Amino acid sequence: MPNKNNEFILIEPFRRRYEHLDFLQSILSGLIQKKSKLIFWTSKPYFSALEYKFRKQIDFQELKFDDTLVGIQRFFFSLCNTLAIILKNRKKNILVLSSLPVVSLIICLFSYLFNLKNIHLVINGELTCLASKRSSLSIKFDKLSCILFLKIGMNNGRILIISEKIYRDIRSDLKPHRSVTFIEPIGFFHNPLREKTIKKNTCINFLSLGVQNVYKNSFEFNKLALTLNKNLSQKRIMFNVLGKIDFEPGFVKSVNVLNRNQNKLLDIKDFKDVASKNHYLIFFLDETKYRYVASGSFFDALKYNLPILALKNSFFDFYFSKFGSIGYLCSDIDEMVNLINDPKKLLKEYKSKIKNLSEARKYMSQRFLKSALFTSA
Repeated sequence: MPNKNNEFILIEPFRRRYEHLDFLQSILSGLIQKKSKLIFWTSKPYFSALEYKFRKQIDFQELKFDDTLVGIQRFFFSLCNTLAIILKNRKKNILVLSSLPVVSLIICLFSYLFNLKNIHLVINGELTCLASKRSSLSIKFDKLSCILFLKIGMNNGRILIISEKIYRDIRSDLKPHRSVTFIEPIGFFHNPLREKTIKKNTCINFLSLGVQNVYKNSFEFNKLALTLNKNLSQKRIMFNVLGKIDFEPGFVKSVNVLNRNQNKLLDIKDFKDVASKNHYLIFFLDETKYRYVASGSFFDALKYNLPILALKNSFFDFYFSKFGSIGYLCSDIDEMVNLINDPKKLLKEYKSKIKNLSEARKYMSQRFLKSALFTSA
């Protein structure tokens, strides 16, 4: 359980500037609500990317991370720095915000070996390997490490998986240790940018947000754009992308890449500005590649009042069942095309989608502060 001194040490060993920053600020908002004293070990570029209202309430401790480090160098940097901070502060509450699978396993083993009682691990991208079809030695080693740390668990700490749905799948498939639970990172500082409406004859904007790659099936946006080229040319609809483009050959010209000449991670201000000008957040995730990893953009949809347009899968099914219709789920691209070609339907039902998103955001914000990160294990 969290230490009574209410001091939290946060460790972020290798995230690049702006990477997963909205998630981090959600965590910080919850800790600040709980009047915690915060000490943050991370790189100077990452810390400086935080909004000032967070920076002013945090004691910053620098980790001099070189983001060109890969492979074994990245592993040893993460392992040595994380373990050194943990062992030096073993009587305090510690939250490790990201790790590598084998480092997470070693931290779990150390929690028993040194009787560590207040260490919490946040787990998300580390579990990607569990659904991978690749058979390389490194993937096999990462899979084994993930399975072992989920089975071994933490000694009187928590392993925090992002998303209740992902946690339920892990619990069903792997039967993890009782210290494994979940958090859903929406803090109270997230207020809707505005109550969006779509007026008659408005150009409806669809946005794909975040890193664009083959794992997210981002190329499907091209198929959609080519099929709906007439509507795009007539400005009835607009397809927008904001985020790093990480697949070849990229997007066709009718997809508006808002940061075409800035192939990098973007700050939260850019996200907020673009979100306020779009009406739907669009997804092409399939059932397999993201089986054990939550979509960060899904939480952005809730935070920024953007109804979802997505290909149907069990992740979205879970949250639509939980919160009602917070957008539209389509069986395939053809169904998505038909929906986008029906602006009357999109206009008529938009207000109800926004209402359901608002209720979902309120529920998740309240539950976030009651999660295992802030309460007894």
